[in-house]
Amino acid sequence: LDNDSWAAIGNAATPFKGIIHGAGRKIKNLRLSDTEYTGLFGYVQNADISYMTVVTQKNMDMGTTMNAKFIGIVAGSAVNSSLKEINVTGESKADDGSTKGLLIGGVTCYMDNVNVYDIASAVDIETVTPSADAGLGGITGKAENSVIEKSLSTGDITGGQNASAGGIVG
Repeated sequence: LDNDSWAAIGNAATPFKGIIHGAGRKIKNLRLSDTEYTGLFGYVQNADISYMTVVTQKNMDMGTTMNAKFIGIVAGSAVNSSLKEINVTGESKADDGSTKGLLIGGVTCYMDNVNVYDIASAVDIETVTPSADAGLGGITGKAENSVIEKSLSTGDITGGQNASAGGIVG
């Protein structure tokens, strides 16, 4: 992707609904844009995403996020979907100074009713000044009604004293 700012596919009003089978392909040098739902996909609903590797640009710093609230490398938000056999590497850094409730995840920042299977995340995540309701996680910043199986996260999670942070879920 040559480090160009990527416009995420889908948002809350028009989510991505469909099947992406990456056939083992690798997406390199992904640079996220500053939109509310940020990732390769911004918002997915009733979607199946599988068999791919996503690598962010080195030293990816979102700065003080003016718009981004849901930051995930693969998907900003995922609802009623499945994520399977995905590898993610890179880093994501943001300053939550102007965005309350910032969520950052190595794969998806927020998931509800999502089945996650065989995911490997090696994403370093950092917020500079997180608000009390910030969530940071190696797989996801926040999960509800979801199942995560046979998955791991090896990245560093740095969020300060206010954030809810975890290796798998924030």
